[in-house]
Amino acid sequence: MRDRNWVISTILCFLIACPAGSACAASAAREARKAGRFYQEEKYDEALASYDQALSIKPDDPRIQYNRAVTLYRKGDFTGAEEAFLGSLARGEEILEQRSVYNAGNSKYRAAQGMEGADPESALKNYRKAVQYYRRAMELGPDDIDAKYNHEFTLKKIRELEQQQQEQEQQEQQQQQQGQREQQKPQPQDRQEQQEQQEQQEQQKQQQEQDKAEQQRQQEQEKEGEQEQDRRPQEQRDEEEQEPDQQKREEPEVRDEGQMSEEEAEMLLRGQEEEESRMRAEEKKARRARRSKVLRDW
Repeated sequence: MRDRNWVISTILCFLIACPAGSACAASAAREARKAGRFYQEEKYDEALASYDQALSIKPDDPRIQYNRAVTLYRKGDFTGAEEAFLGSLARGEEILEQRSVYNAGNSKYRAAQGMEGADPESALKNYRKAVQYYRRAMELGPDDIDAKYNHEFTLKKIRELEQQQQEQEQQEQQQQQQGQREQQKPQPQDRQEQQEQQEQQEQQKQQQEQDKAEQQRQQEQEKEGEQEQDRRPQEQRDEEEQEPDQQKREEPEVRDEGQMSEEEAEMLLRGQEEEESRMRAEEKKARRARRSKVLRDW
């Protein structure tokens, strides 16, 4: 970007409009010369004070206003310089108007430069405003090559900044998406808890399946038992129902310890009778034998 702002060397030309020996002309000229010296010495605060004093004497002079704007620009007060350059436009001098518009564009460009890092959006707005000033300067001075150069230079700067801003937005979006994925990714403790929950759910599922299978098996057994019972003959079921009564009848009679049953008593009596019969038979046999022996002795 090309700077082209200088203090007008013919600062005293406004004295022509004042009557000779006029007090206002002398005071304004004196303050203007003082401001010029301060400006050359780069004492911009002192120069601004003298220009303000001169404007208080002759406020409608566009040259004093223009030189004050140049001093603000050199000091680095680009916002104040832009306002001062625009203030000098209403004075009706075409050559000074073209210079004021051109330097207003320069002021806007320098202000935008200082905003790029902290506020890119505001910087873009200032660059676009600078382009408008340069276009106006080109209209007022078609042969002004500096205005054309700065116009194209600023347009290029706008495109670069827009591209940088777009890339930065994409990068921030990617970082945000990456951060969201990192947050959604389970942490080590979370993974362990999830694994334990999955194992617990699997165990519960297996237990439920086992319980269901066992319940089905019991239902099938009960159903088979009912079907088997229906297939057996009625007589068999009757016999099964009578078996408890028969078992009761076949069970031996319970007696007290030491008491003899009728059968045992009968057997004992029969045994005694047989023993008595045997003894009687032996006794008869013995008597016969004695009787035979006595007969032979005779």
